[in-house]
Amino acid sequence: MEICSIFICMLKEHKVDLDFGQVSLQRNSRSRNLRIKIHPEKGVVVSMPLGCSESRALDFVHRKQDWIIKTLNKANTIKGKFSQFSHESNFSTRYHQLAINQHSRSVLRFEVKADKLNVFYPEGVDVHNEKVQAFIRHAITETLRFEAKKYLPKRTEQLASKNGLSIGRVTVRDNKTRWGSCSGKNNISLNIHLMRLPDEMIDYVILHELAHIKVKNHSKGYWLYLESLLHGAKRLDKELNKYHLVYW
Repeated sequence: MEICSIFICMLKEHKVDLDFGQVSLQRNSRSRNLRIKIHPEKGVVVSMPLGCSESRALDFVHRKQDWIIKTLNKANTIKGKFSQFSHESNFSTRYHQLAINQHSRSVLRFEVKADKLNVFYPEGVDVHNEKVQAFIRHAITETLRFEAKKYLPKRTEQLASKNGLSIGRVTVRDNKTRWGSCSGKNNISLNIHLMRLPDEMIDYVILHELAHIKVKNHSKGYWLYLESLLHGAKRLDKELNKYHLVYW
């Protein structure tokens, strides 16, 4: 498996200080409405349509202040559990070994080549800098996304064919709430973080969603059908609870 991808992130961000903390205002040509996203590392990010004024965006933020503070508290709980990466970190995705390097440029950058995930950050910046750590996690997530696109659709097609099931589209997403889903049109969506799981658990999640092609609920009949596809399905369902979608 060989690719060469380069993603660049400038260290500068446009932020506004408010009573409850900083808010990042970002204009987005694809945005039609104001949207607020809250991330454990990035904090409050407001996506703005190109024609939207800053005052209108801040007014929107103030109206949503109670919800923002409540959600920030949850995000900060998650943030406290994040791993810290350094040059000595021994971390691998399914197919790539992480390597953290300094370089003379003023940008954060990563590349994925063969079996390596190389992350570069500017000289003179501490590797434990919050933005550097966030970028390393971003690089890992994008690597998982690449691996998932290569592996999960093909594996889903193999298991569907083996069990005589006809599927629609297979997509992969960075989802924070579920490992997978099956739509009414039999389109299968799978979480990129499945790539962190053992083969047995990946197959279980895929078959769990494929079983919904025949039975759209979680009735007794569903579990009987899933058991016919994969012996020990209930055991594997309990085993899946040991793995967490937010894993940093």
